[in-house]
Amino acid sequence: MDDVSLKKHLEVLVLEGIRTEGVCSTLLKQLVETLLGSIQRELIDLHVEVTSLREAKSELEAVKRALTSNLLKLRERVKQSEAACAIAEGLQKKADESYTRVWGETVNDVLLGITQAGITRYLNRQEFGANAKKGSSSVLKKIRLRSAILVNLRPIGGIQDVADMMAEKSKVRWGNLIGYIMLPFSIATQQDPLEHIRQAKATIDRKKHSLEAVSTYACAKLVLSLFGVKVAAFIIRRVLLNTTLAFSNMPGPVEEVSFYGHPVAYIAPSVYGHPQALTMHFQSYANKMIISLSVDPSVIPDPYLLCDDFEESLKLMRDVVQKKPVEDAV
Repeated sequence: MDDVSLKKHLEVLVLEGIRTEGVCSTLLKQLVETLLGSIQRELIDLHVEVTSLREAKSELEAVKRALTSNLLKLRERVKQSEAACAIAEGLQKKADESYTRVWGETVNDVLLGITQAGITRYLNRQEFGANAKKGSSSVLKKIRLRSAILVNLRPIGGIQDVADMMAEKSKVRWGNLIGYIMLPFSIATQQDPLEHIRQAKATIDRKKHSLEAVSTYACAKLVLSLFGVKVAAFIIRRVLLNTTLAFSNMPGPVEEVSFYGHPVAYIAPSVYGHPQALTMHFQSYANKMIISLSVDPSVIPDPYLLCDDFEESLKLMRDVVQKKPVEDAV
């Protein structure tokens, strides 16, 4: 190889080396830029994510503070409600004791007094219209009004389990075991609303000590067994034709119940076919007392006014008991 050829080879190597070095530098620069760009983008994404997490944390802390505040308020309300319930229970207990001392031992006496007072108010309005408060008591006293009251003759009252009622030799046997009594109502205006309860209690106490309810049940059972259903129904209907109204008071569940998953709001019993123009059912349920009326519209065209009179009579009696000392009210 001569000097000229060697020189050309050296020039070619130098040129190729320079090109190779340039290519490697360019590749290195692009590689570095790519890596730095991806890392920078990842850092930006991480920064955005950290920022959003901090904002979410702040929002959660705000929600936590609000929930904590609401929880404290709810706890305070629960304490206040419990205190109010305790006070209400104490007042209710005192009121019940007061009413028991004033009115007697049974709710029936109170309901009869309310019924007597309500019917008196209604008849007084019907007789004297707008001047009902100025009505003459002597006119009302001429009204003869008798009620047929159903009486439970079972030795054990209240609601019993079905299994106990179906058990052999059970004292709470399955089926009807009721008699009835005839109770005269005193229709007269009274200066003291509690006088209606006193009169009703005095009359019903005499009936309770008699054998009227047992006798009516025994006679109805005897006639039914001897002469059949038609004769027994005819005789009972003839007896009830001599009464003006029918009265019934039934104790219901002391707690709210449901029927196939549907909560029962109230219980309102009624009957059909009785000869009286007015049939009243007082039905207790939980903390309620439901008044259910069945009326002959030709005799009592406005039964809602009669219900209002019952309610107003109860309010007047309650106000008298709350204002008067117990010793004075008796």
